[in-house]
Amino acid sequence: MNDPSNPDPKEWPFEAHIEYPDGREYCQFAKDNDDGTVSVISWDGNGPAAKVVPKSQVRLKVRPWEKAKAWRSLYAEVYGEKEVENKFNQESLDECLRVGRELVAKGEKPESELEMLRELEESFRGKTQEDWDAYNFFFTHFPSGTADHSLLITRGLFLIDRKILQKFDAFPRSLSVFWRKIGKLNFLREQVTRGFSSHELTELIDDFVAEFELQSSPEEWGDKLALAIGLLYGEVHRRGRPTSR
Repeated sequence: MNDPSNPDPKEWPFEAHIEYPDGREYCQFAKDNDDGTVSVISWDGNGPAAKVVPKSQVRLKVRPWEKAKAWRSLYAEVYGEKEVENKFNQESLDECLRVGRELVAKGEKPESELEMLRELEESFRGKTQEDWDAYNFFFTHFPSGTADHSLLITRGLFLIDRKILQKFDAFPRSLSVFWRKIGKLNFLREQVTRGFSSHELTELIDDFVAEFELQSSPEEWGDKLALAIGLLYGEVHRRGRPTSR
């Protein structure tokens, strides 16, 4: 069996909700053994471990990237060997901030752009090379220039999941606010896969963005949603570093 701390989602294609007499357990990775049982990867205080449970106790859901060729293609791009574009560093950030402020001053960008620039400046202040490498990976794979909220949500969650799995023991369930944010983004992804319209997602997107104390409106979904997902990725990266534990 593969290392449960680094499961291959293509070999573990399901999510599992396990019903117990005293509650429910959610497992992000599961597979049907075709013998009346289901194998799941469960996390507890000792880290990830595989276990087998009766199929009668489990509700399986196919993971999104197994539903269609487009999802599998998205999976391959995010988790594959795409070359990372090392174009972000302190100098390029300073230049981006300078140009952005000039465009706002000229009226070519909305005032809300200033808020986003301030958030960026604060988030990237004093970063190490390890930090820049992590953010370059994120910016290489994340479609921050699009207003397609379904693409932002799905790809953003893939990238965040990947980062969490690298250092899962750095994210105990006691981090209730952090896991609430993850839960809201995951719920958004579930609604996207069910074909919810932009109008139906309005309140859910606003609720997720509100976790980051940003204002959101329909015409700014792309920018605000991208910023919120980027900030959550940054939080995952910071918590996963040895110095943050």
